[in-house]
Amino acid sequence: MVTECTNTNNQMITKKDYEDLKEYWDYQRKVQFNKEIVHNMAEQVENTGPPIPAPTRQPVTLNPDLYPQYVGQYQIGPEFLIVVSQEGEQLMVQTANEKKVELLPKSETDFFFKDVDAQIEFMKGSSGQVTGLLLYHQKQKLFGEKVQ
Repeated sequence: MVTECTNTNNQMITKKDYEDLKEYWDYQRKVQFNKEIVHNMAEQVENTGPPIPAPTRQPVTLNPDLYPQYVGQYQIGPEFLIVVSQEGEQLMVQTANEKKVELLPKSETDFFFKDVDAQIEFMKGSSGQVTGLLLYHQKQKLFGEKVQ
């Protein structure tokens, strides 16, 4: 009966360690197999039927005099800054290394992008001043504090 064996580095391991490792790798193979099944199922669901069109959103008419309250810089993470600016009667958004994109009003505090599936909701404090924003993008909800 074998009670010891060597691993790939020619180190001695006990039979108990070997059995524990075997159990662990068997478990890992099952996990990987299950991931592949879920991935294949997701691909099948995605590839059935025509694509579902994104909902069309129509901007509301908003007085551009409201835009200056939203202008500023919003810190979402240590290295992610959103800059909101006003150009004429348009509210624009820019992030690092990206071009400016127009922000279209959905309501007085909710805005969306024409070609990007994302939305911004401006947050106001008890004084009525804009203190931050919520960015909704790719099933994430990110808070950005107004820093300037």
